[in-house]
Amino acid sequence: MNPLLLEIIVVVGFFIYFSLVTIFLFYLDRRYPVIAGFDKTFFRDIWSDISWGFGLFFISLSVSFVYSMLRAAIMPIFNGNEISLVKPMITTQIDSINDSAPSLVILICFILFPFFEEIFHRGFIQDRLSKIFSPIFALFAQAICFTLGHPFNIGTIQLFCMAMIFGYWRYKRRTLLPVIMAHSMWNIVAFFVIGKNINI
Repeated sequence: MNPLLLEIIVVVGFFIYFSLVTIFLFYLDRRYPVIAGFDKTFFRDIWSDISWGFGLFFISLSVSFVYSMLRAAIMPIFNGNEISLVKPMITTQIDSINDSAPSLVILICFILFPFFEEIFHRGFIQDRLSKIFSPIFALFAQAICFTLGHPFNIGTIQLFCMAMIFGYWRYKRRTLLPVIMAHSMWNIVAFFVIGKNINI
């Protein structure tokens, strides 16, 4: 597939996804005015939250590693190399962007995406839904939305587990800085260590 066409598809897909979720949440705002706004607490104790950012990253990485080992043991046919039509295209596209504009990759994948995605999913979505339904429903809903928002990535189960871990932190401790940090570190590892199959 033409790299430019692929880039357009990805951008349009993200735009449609975020637009539909945002419209739905604003509809809920009008129907249930009590849910307007969300808790924007970034940190309470800066050093504690920074430490927990590393902790959440290692927890999510450990869960992903255990899942990969189990899948390789139970389903040898996959062995971590499942067939995918989008994997070669996405990897090629990221390679071309990385070669031509490495600073752009760092800015978008390691800083902007973690920042805005965590505010959107763990802040905007989870907080609003927890005010209408239950915290548990909101926890699962934000994880599903986060996973559906990454249709071109490898590792759907890992993404869902990561979203659940981050969402649980948000539910229990309320702060956003640790999940933003952990998300950023996850992207760095996915990009440079796991083979550039980035789960942004």
